[in-house]
This record gives sequence, C-alpha cells and structure tokens, in this order.
Amino acid sequence: MERLAQSRFDLVLSDVNMPRMDGITLARHIVSSDPITPIFLMTAYDFDSREDILALMVPCLGKPLSLDQLLSQIQKVLGQER
Repeated sequence: MERLAQSRFDLVLSDVNMPRMDGITLARHIVSSDPITPIFLMTAYDFDSREDILALMVPCLGKPLSLDQLLSQIQKVLGQER
C-alpha cells in the first residue's frame, strides 16, 4: 500500500490469498485510489469471493497458468497485442 501511494504502476498482479492482506482488499484499494491501473488477481483455490471480484471487474486467473496465457492477458490490457 505504501508503494502504491508513492508510485504509479503500469500493472498490478496479485494473488488472492496473501498474508496480512488479501488480494481483493488490495484490488479494492487500487480501484478506489487509482482506477486506471490494470489489476490481475490470481488464485489456485476455488474461492468464495467470486462476487466481490466480479463487482470490482478485475480479471481473476486460475493457477497454474501458463506463461503464454499470462503474457497474452497482460498484452491485451496494456494494448500491446501482437
């Protein structure tokens, strides 16, 4: 959160399950403070927070994910599709 307050990021890639703060809380903060920053959440778990993620309109990728899949999604969001 401190780094987000100090800098602007081109993209945020976060796991849903993390220590101290979950990815949904982080995504909510980013959406409210810097709504143009693209966010991807990812998880290896079947999660109960689908509605929360859908309400944020943040893509959630399932793990394991392939590097090609991840790069393709990032390129789409950043407008660098090949």
